[in-house]
Amino acid sequence: QLAHDVESPRLRQTIGAIADDLQRGLPLDQAVAKHEGRLPVLYSRVVRAGVASGQLSATLLNLSQHLRRLGETKRIIVEALAYPLAAFSFAVAIISAVMIFVVPMFEEIFVDFDTRLPGLTRLLIEVARMFPTLVCGAGVALAAAVVAWILLRSSPGGRRVRERLALAF
Repeated sequence: QLAHDVESPRLRQTIGAIADDLQRGLPLDQAVAKHEGRLPVLYSRVVRAGVASGQLSATLLNLSQHLRRLGETKRIIVEALAYPLAAFSFAVAIISAVMIFVVPMFEEIFVDFDTRLPGLTRLLIEVARMFPTLVCGAGVALAAAVVAWILLRSSPGGRRVRERLALAF
């Protein structure tokens, strides 16, 4: 039942492997220990606590409910962030268009005037000149953060770091 409540295919496969080990007669704590490197830290600790306390069925039921609530929470967060992210993306697109296309046209016009421009106008022109570099730098930084986040999933220590970072925010 626990495998059905999990959205992650990798975790579902790991729980299925544990279930297979159980059907072969391996005790639960040994089956979990065998696959512990592929499980989130919370799951293996919950199973150990359930075995140690003699309340395994209640503990697994609570873990299953926790997974359902976690899935619901993720869905709610995605739904709540969808509109602000869309609005932010639209705003970035508009600002990018202004900085790349409009500001350089005005710069040419201002050069023809042959006057000293106010400081704020000069700053806007300089930012427009650097804008493609700034956007590329931000894109590289974002891509690096996403890759690092994904790579942290590949080891138990990395998963613990991810959980700590997720809980910190």
